[in-house]
Parts: sequence; structure tokens; C-alpha cells
Amino acid sequence: MGYTVLLNLGGGVMAMTFQDIMTFVRPEVFILIPVIWYIGSVLKKNKTLENWTIPFILLLVSVGLTTTWFVLNSHEVGISVGLSIWNGVAQGVLIAMISDYFFNLKYQSTVKRIRVESRKI
Repeated sequence: MGYTVLLNLGGGVMAMTFQDIMTFVRPEVFILIPVIWYIGSVLKKNKTLENWTIPFILLLVSVGLTTTWFVLNSHEVGISVGLSIWNGVAQGVLIAMISDYFFNLKYQSTVKRIRVESRKI
């Protein structure tokens, strides 16, 4: 049993499990999930950055890395550079979203829960 994500697609709502979402991520860029998570944790410790800017920075880094990877490897798989850029942007957004999901899952189940439980005492 996993979490279910509800997607509003304009005409209706579609329910997807986390495993369904993971099927959209290409295996060759899967390694970027912990990389983006690590970059996010380093940025979180930086006191000069506002917290609201971190997801945008991670999105840009993720899209940049995945797009670079797809463009550099486009000749091996025989697809155009334009399609490689599209794949890189789409995969970069997914990687950033999944990384942020894991960060928030950890944060909400540890730090946030401890704060809430300490208020009850």
C-alpha cells in the first residue's frame, strides 16, 4: 500500500500511486534523485538563502543536469537535440519533484512530528 497522488487534469481527476509516478523516470537519470536531495540539504543549511528559493534552485539544477545528459547522449540513441532537450526538461522536473517529495516525507515524519509532539507535553 502506497501513497496516492491525485492529479487534476482539467477535465477530471486521476489517481496515481508513487510507483506509477516512478515508472516515468528514466533509469539513467534516477541517480540524480539523491544528488538533488543532497544539494537541497546543503542549500537548506545556508542561512543566506530564503527557504522558498531552494525548490526553484533545485529545479533549475535538475533540469540543467538532465538536459545536459540527454543532449550529450542524443547521438548514441539516435534522437534529435530538440527531443533531447524536451526529455531533459521533463525528466528534470520529475527528478526535482521526487527529490522534494522524499525530503518532505523525511522532514514531516521526523522534525515536524517531534515539534508537534513536544507541544503536547
